[in-house]
Amino acid sequence: MDASQPYPTPVFPKDNDHYDPTDPVYSSSCAVFHPTIRNNSTMGGYSSRKYLIEGANRPDNTESADFPLIRLAEVHCIYAEATCELNNGNISDEDLNFSINKNRARAGVAPLTNALIANVWDAGYWDHATGKTICKGEPIPKNNYIVVVLVFIQNSDGKFLIQKRSKIKNGKYATTGGHPKSGENSIQGIISEVKEEFFSFLYEIKDLNKFIESFIDSHMKNIKPWYKNQQKENDTIISASYDLWINPFCERLGIKNIICTKVDDKGKIIGENCKGEEKVKRFKEEFPNVEVFESYSDSSTDIPMLLLAKKPFIVDGNVIRPYKEGSYFPIDE
Repeated sequence: MDASQPYPTPVFPKDNDHYDPTDPVYSSSCAVFHPTIRNNSTMGGYSSRKYLIEGANRPDNTESADFPLIRLAEVHCIYAEATCELNNGNISDEDLNFSINKNRARAGVAPLTNALIANVWDAGYWDHATGKTICKGEPIPKNNYIVVVLVFIQNSDGKFLIQKRSKIKNGKYATTGGHPKSGENSIQGIISEVKEEFFSFLYEIKDLNKFIESFIDSHMKNIKPWYKNQQKENDTIISASYDLWINPFCERLGIKNIICTKVDDKGKIIGENCKGEEKVKRFKEEFPNVEVFESYSDSSTDIPMLLLAKKPFIVDGNVIRPYKEGSYFPIDE
């Protein structure tokens, strides 16, 4: 070994393609072999040399080609993804440190936290939210920015949904998008914009009440028999759907307690979209001291509401299943 070198001098076999037990290189700790695709193989054509045996016809006890079966960094990512999926898109800072942040620390990148994620959603491209508001039509001050969201909806066939805007909005084809309201993050803004744009057809309807009544008439048959058989006077309907047809629906069914998304006569959302945690917030505001005995839903976005009840259930068509952590929801498939 050369004292000036930080590593031993490598030695090579006399014949890399044929094993020779008399060759002293096989007992050396500095031996270097070239991978071969001809070892015990009748394969022809091209092949990968990665992770192949070093040297030809070497006995098992002299083979030293160690290779990874799965990368640890990938395990960290899988853990984080599975945790989010099991917790309705949420992951704690503790689990982030147990998984993704180990990869980030190795790369010299700052740790990921829920606070950091929240700031990213609400921030503009150049700066974080300032806490100030700008009314529509007002000029935007220099070095201030507002969040804009664009939504591209693609189906399983790879086709994108293109929206034809109402006559009031020039009637041209466009993608869905807009400005999130003050206090909304990007995801909340996307949900609100999609709902508003999809229901912009309300602008075109001359007799909206007649249209709604016709819609209810055609859909009353979809009310599940299991609900009709157990309906109670104090039932409460909590929905992200619009009040302009949820209210008439519930009136037909004799349901008095209704919490839903409120809109004006043009389909514009008033206040917050009644979804997820917003349902819990509104319910507690409306019924501050009420105990929830049973709760039913077919969507994972309602997990916060289901957890308020002593007996939460998942609705799967005409089948009712008790909710348990990690349960699948039919509407999410």
